[in-house]
Amino acid sequence: MGKIAYGRRRTEKRTGIRNETYVVEQSDFHVYEGIHEAIISEEDWDLAQEKRSIIITSVKKFMIRNTHIFCQEY
Repeated sequence: MGKIAYGRRRTEKRTGIRNETYVVEQSDFHVYEGIHEAIISEEDWDLAQEKRSIIITSVKKFMIRNTHIFCQEY
C-alpha cells in the first residue's frame, strides 16, 4: 500500500509584516499507510533516496546574481 505524510509543511506569520506568512518545512512528520496502491516499491524508493543523498551532498550549489553579459558587435 502507499503512504500518506501529514504535517510536512506549515505556515508561520512573519513578525513585523502585516498579512504575510512563510512556509516552514518540518523535519519530523507523521507518515501513515494509505488505502491506495503504491506508485513504486519500497525498495526502489529507498534506493532512490540513497542515490539522491549522495548526489545532493557531492554537488556544490551556487547562484549567479547580478551578472551582466556583454556581446561585442563586429
